[in-house]
Amino acid sequence: MRYHTLQEAYEGTRHYLRYDGEVIATKSSKGDSRAIELLNQSITIDDVCQINIYNPKRKFNVRYALLEFMWYLSQDQNVRNIGKAASTWKDIASVDGLVHSNYGVCLHNGWDRVVNELVRFPESRRAVIALNQPDVDYGMKDVPCTMFVQFFVRDDKLHLIWNMRSSDFAFGFCNDVAVGMLFLQMMRNELMERTDIPWIGLGSFTYNATSLHCYEPHWHLLFDNYTNEVFDKYELVEEFTWGRALQDMLYLPSRDIELEQMWEMVDVFEQENFVGGRL
Repeated sequence: MRYHTLQEAYEGTRHYLRYDGEVIATKSSKGDSRAIELLNQSITIDDVCQINIYNPKRKFNVRYALLEFMWYLSQDQNVRNIGKAASTWKDIASVDGLVHSNYGVCLHNGWDRVVNELVRFPESRRAVIALNQPDVDYGMKDVPCTMFVQFFVRDDKLHLIWNMRSSDFAFGFCNDVAVGMLFLQMMRNELMERTDIPWIGLGSFTYNATSLHCYEPHWHLLFDNYTNEVFDKYELVEEFTWGRALQDMLYLPSRDIELEQMWEMVDVFEQENFVGGRL
């Protein structure tokens, strides 16, 4: 399915899960459960600067999506801080408080290689970063849901395809798409900085999920009314690259900090790193 915004994608996916999904038995980090599932879903969003969801029942917190993005930029696998904002990270962490699913670790490892590949050959089909590594013993709690991501330049625009083995509609889908679209914007900035080609535009974001599902405790999200709000834009300034984020420490620090301080950092991040500011 193709949508203009993340808001439309959320509402459309909610509709298809409600009417076309199949009930399955499943397991989550909290134990046995049931879920409504759709297999082999492909969702394309054209406006990658609209990262918010305005459905009142979902109560999506775009500031949390920005916090998760900042945590990924840090490449810190410890959940001491991010777990204060979302307890699910503590639920899946090891006894040492570590997770494999800080996607920034693998993304950063492959980031320069992808940039160099697209600079060398913009039409390349090799600009791929694997996140779920087959030779890693992840354990039962934290197996990364994202398999790999792939960047394409087509028709003078940069596109990103985000491939999932498993996607929870209530949380994973919403946050992964929002954060993924920010990584797409950041990669576009990298290419413009290194090639001096200002014409590279923002293309589409495609989210492929082998299993897209909604766990039983969240089934109420499938039964509500469509909302139609004014869409905010979250477009990173052109100067925002991974190198600048590390240099200027625009990421969630690894030292233990209070939740209130994290939200203050998000507010500053939002104000200073998006076109026109956000506050």
